[in-house]
Amino acid sequence: SRLRARTELLCDACARLEVAESGTGSDLPEVEKLLEAADAMLAALDAGVKELNSEQETLKASLTEVSEGLAKQKAEFTETLGSFASK
Repeated sequence: SRLRARTELLCDACARLEVAESGTGSDLPEVEKLLEAADAMLAALDAGVKELNSEQETLKASLTEVSEGLAKQKAEFTETLGSFASK
């Protein structure tokens, strides 16, 4: 959601740049501001993506650990059940 909003802002800045580019030379300071804003948004998006990728890797590792633990418990229960069945 946060990344989507930043992406929309970046697209808006690009659209403004296109309009400003077709204008006169007096719009140059506004174009420079828009370029700076677009650069800042790109940096923020990049940082957001890196943060989400890191979080995804952490969650993946946690899920793997939990899955392995459940598989081990299942094997132990199956072995215990087999032991009771053979008695």
